[in-house]
Amino acid sequence: MRTSFGIFLRDLKALGRNPAALLVVIALLVLPGLYAWYCIVANWDPYSNTGNVPIAVVNEDEGATSDLTGEINLGKQVADELHDNHNIDWRFYDSEEEALEATRRFECYAALVMPKDLSKNVVGIFDGSDEQPVIYFYPNEKQNAVAVKVSDSAAQTLVTQINQQFASTVNETVLEKVQEGANKVDEQTSQTRRTLASEVDDTQAQIANVTQSLDSTISAINGWRESVAGSQASLSAAAQQLPALRTSLADSSATLNNLRVETIAFDSVFSKSLSQTNLALANLSLRISADMSATESDVARVSADLDKSIELMSAELAAHGPNEVTEQLQIALQKLQSASDHLQSAVALADASTQNMNANVQTIVDKTNAANDTFSREVLPALSNGTYDLGISLSGLSSAVGQFEPQIAELQEVLAQTDAALVDAVTAIEQAKALLSNVSAHLKSTSTDLNAMGSALKVDQIAELLDADNLGQFISSPVNLVTEEIYPVSNYGTAVAPFYTCLALWIGCFILISLIKLEVDRTGFESATPTQRYFGRWLLLILLALVQSQVICGVDIALGIDCAHPVAFMASGAVCSFAFMNLLYALALTFR
Repeated sequence: MRTSFGIFLRDLKALGRNPAALLVVIALLVLPGLYAWYCIVANWDPYSNTGNVPIAVVNEDEGATSDLTGEINLGKQVADELHDNHNIDWRFYDSEEEALEATRRFECYAALVMPKDLSKNVVGIFDGSDEQPVIYFYPNEKQNAVAVKVSDSAAQTLVTQINQQFASTVNETVLEKVQEGANKVDEQTSQTRRTLASEVDDTQAQIANVTQSLDSTISAINGWRESVAGSQASLSAAAQQLPALRTSLADSSATLNNLRVETIAFDSVFSKSLSQTNLALANLSLRISADMSATESDVARVSADLDKSIELMSAELAAHGPNEVTEQLQIALQKLQSASDHLQSAVALADASTQNMNANVQTIVDKTNAANDTFSREVLPALSNGTYDLGISLSGLSSAVGQFEPQIAELQEVLAQTDAALVDAVTAIEQAKALLSNVSAHLKSTSTDLNAMGSALKVDQIAELLDADNLGQFISSPVNLVTEEIYPVSNYGTAVAPFYTCLALWIGCFILISLIKLEVDRTGFESATPTQRYFGRWLLLILLALVQSQVICGVDIALGIDCAHPVAFMASGAVCSFAFMNLLYALALTFR
């Protein structure tokens, strides 16, 4: 190893004594780094100067109108925004021919043409049109390939911006209509909820009324069943009484026949009795008249005697003059005169009463005769005919009663079926009550749900949430890319620095291997072995490669690349140069 160090030190001294060789070595150390440094600086911020890239723009869009979006002119909107965009040198032309001519003359790297029907085709989707809107892009790739890529990226960004702007406009319009619809839905929902709640309450009240009616119906049916049971008992009793009734009807028919016979006999007896009664009344009237005549005669005779006595007493009183006796006689005379007057009045009254009695007796006799005549000519025939008809009716009734027995049996069976039907009706009504109870419970739950829905369904809040401007922009571009750098790099030059630095290290090692003589001069080291000679030259090449790596990496740091750990960066450059030099030196000696 001492021999190898000796060769290494000899070469260093020889290099120091030869300025020209030293200058060449320094150039070899710096020259590969120039390429890396130039590329790093050139790529430091390539997009900061795109404002110098001219692109021709032509807006021929005539605009369009849609019920959904209203009046829209995407071409004008894009052109207005491009006027305020200075990231690219947008140059505006009046016609497509002028823009294409400027692109062909290398005045612009590309031309962007918005045709007349751009907005029309965009909104045509709402009218059923399937024509795809297009924007024409004419790049001049012959002029500058990198600029074309920049202009192509700008065009793609512009198309994306147009799509987002159209989507934002449409979404804002749609959301405004959704807001209007939401407000209407809120009103209709509230009204419908109130109507449903009222109808549910009414239905529950009706169910309660129906339940009460069903209870009343059950009570009525129970009453009907009692009536049916009573009817069945009555029919049973009637069925038991029918034989006795038939017997009674037969007896009644016989009695009516006897009544007819007795009525005929009664007519004779009645006529005879009336005749005798009339005769007795006539005799009584004659006797009373005779008695009254005798009485009147007696009264007249007594009255005449009283009159004579009064005259005598009057004459006597007149003859004797007034005294105590005459006064008493006078009083007696007055009483006799009064009695005579009363007697005459009684006679007159008796005579009038006798005449009235005779008249009444005659009237009674006449009426009795008329009644007898009416009874004989009208009552008796009617009674006879009535009893005859009643007998016929009783016979028919007896026959009908005989037919009642099978009908009563059938009626009892019908009543039994009716009772069974009423029992089934009660069962059905009980089931209906249970069903109505379940329905009422469900309606109550529905009412609770409706009230909960009224408090939960806040359509007005939904309408407020549907902010047409903000939500329209959000829907047009719902996803934003958020980049969080794990190892942040402030510029693109730092990003390409590892590549160009490593490439410069490789090229630097390759140049050193190519320009430095690999064969060791044996002067002073004639006895050195090939291995000693190999490591003697290897030490020189490794030293130059390490110095070269430190120069390149040091200048990279001086340029301002983002380097969190400069020492590690310098060490990594040394490791790379060490590896590259070992590889190239071994390959060069092997294939020499």
